[in-house]
Amino acid sequence: MQNLIFKKGYDLKLAGCPDRDVEQVKTPLNVGVLPRHIPFVVPRLRVEKGMRVNIGTPLFEDKRDPALVFLSPGCGVVSDIRYGERRVIREIVIDLDTDEAMEPFEATPMARLENLDRTEIVSRLVRGGVWAFLRSLPFRDIAGRTEPPPSIVVVLDGLDPFAASPSVYLKDMEDLFLYGLNALGKLTKTVHVVAAGDCGPMPDLVAQKVTHSVAGPYPSQDPGVFLYHVKKGAEENRAFYIDGQDLILLARLLRDGVYPTWKVLAIGGPVASRKKHVRARIGCPVSALGLDPGPSTRVVAGGVMNGYTLPRDSFAGYYESSLTLLEEGDEEDFFGFLRPGFEGPSYTRTFLSVFNRKPLALTCNMRGELRPCINCGTCASLCPVDILPQFTFKCLQAGEVEEGLAHGLLDCVECSLCTYVCPSKIDVCGILRKAKADYYKERA
Repeated sequence: MQNLIFKKGYDLKLAGCPDRDVEQVKTPLNVGVLPRHIPFVVPRLRVEKGMRVNIGTPLFEDKRDPALVFLSPGCGVVSDIRYGERRVIREIVIDLDTDEAMEPFEATPMARLENLDRTEIVSRLVRGGVWAFLRSLPFRDIAGRTEPPPSIVVVLDGLDPFAASPSVYLKDMEDLFLYGLNALGKLTKTVHVVAAGDCGPMPDLVAQKVTHSVAGPYPSQDPGVFLYHVKKGAEENRAFYIDGQDLILLARLLRDGVYPTWKVLAIGGPVASRKKHVRARIGCPVSALGLDPGPSTRVVAGGVMNGYTLPRDSFAGYYESSLTLLEEGDEEDFFGFLRPGFEGPSYTRTFLSVFNRKPLALTCNMRGELRPCINCGTCASLCPVDILPQFTFKCLQAGEVEEGLAHGLLDCVECSLCTYVCPSKIDVCGILRKAKADYYKERA
């Protein structure tokens, strides 16, 4: 195992870290799938309202590649298909039966896995609806199937500060995890298993497979940051990556022939009534997770730095392993200009919180208004992949995409630190992320 120390980034010191106790959530009355939160996918429905589906029945396909299907996490009736602006499919809701039936998939025990070639494994993962767990850099789209990647990075700690802990989701799952690693070995010659040095105790068999232990501030565990420091050539930029828990789900489909329906979620944040891990149905309603959000509370899925707001009547998304509860922070701070800011998180030394070593309660308040960039260089001083975000985004604002690419646009790991620390409140990461996506779509 190789120990890596990354110095650039920022220790967010966020309050509300989930406990490692696990609570079993009862099977809900319904589950939902959120196509619009699967990046780049252009969904085409394979079901309609009122249709009966089993666990594993295709719900929709990707218009870009109709073979890429997304399956139902529940058995019952499609009770609702909710649309957003311009008829974008927001949610597909399935009311669950008491006794649920499953679509059959071929099981492949470990002894038979060695007899399968890459083409057959890819085919089974695609038919089983779990290929989308594999994503490719630098654009983070679903991985392509035609060419083997230079490597696959297995990220044990997730991509957000409060992701589900590997010491929790790996418990009693080491056989499936090791099976998944063997399956990935059929897809590429090099598999990296990356874990944070403080991720907690793991099963011995899993710990032996960790190839790199990473230490450093957020976002040290990001696969893009990892590859930036270890890659030896430009060809490695198109590596695949997968979350450790998603690898277990992929392995369950391949080994047992069963479409996975349960997942561990981390529930945290400063206003969460209980900071915990829960084992819940994939696509579980937010209301069934026992969050008890108040009227001024925002539920954020996918991490506080690059996630999205989840309405209270919605469902846990396809890739998500955490839900974070934050105060909206939109009320006025009475006599705030007289307070020294000892409890307010801030990167700058303007407030006394710079001396507060305790975890701080983050809110959704911007604490300021949008202003022009002042070229302070704060974003560049923290960027974990050493690009110059302030110059890159100015190139993009001026329409100079090629110059933005030369500044390192495609190296951006979309960690949002540049946005978080910007004293002018510019959404630098949002600008870079959109430019990357537009460039990718144009190329495609």
